[in-house]
Amino acid sequence: MSESDTPRWSAINQLVSIIRQDDRIGGAVVEPGWPGENEMRSETIWIGDEDGEVSIVTIREGRKVTDDQFTLPVNVRVTGRTTLLATRQRLDELVAAVHDATVETASLDSLSDDDGAWFVVSAVPASKRATVGRTAQGCIGFAEYVVAVHIRIN
Repeated sequence: MSESDTPRWSAINQLVSIIRQDDRIGGAVVEPGWPGENEMRSETIWIGDEDGEVSIVTIREGRKVTDDQFTLPVNVRVTGRTTLLATRQRLDELVAAVHDATVETASLDSLSDDDGAWFVVSAVPASKRATVGRTAQGCIGFAEYVVAVHIRIN
């Protein structure tokens, strides 16, 4: 299995694809990983480092079922607005698009590979935090929206 078709990477790419389809995203950049400082735009959304645990059921014969439970932090950054209120409103709009991608779409929950070796059991919101502030360069907003994903590998 190559890196491009691992269950986690497939889930990340599917989530990015769903987020990109939302009209509220507009011109925001949406990437499956840190885009780098040179690619950062005034509105950028990226998936941070996934973190989680893998457990294997050992009380059975034959191939063991593996449960891969991990979190995907979806980072949202907004700059370029002239007021804290405008920054917060746009940040909230982008976070709402991310939220809807996880709760209103079955595309991530029904994700699996072609031969049934793995499938997504669930992908649900786990936590959310956000802040806005003013810097010497202007207003900035940042949010982290965490999605909890459970993949079963047969």
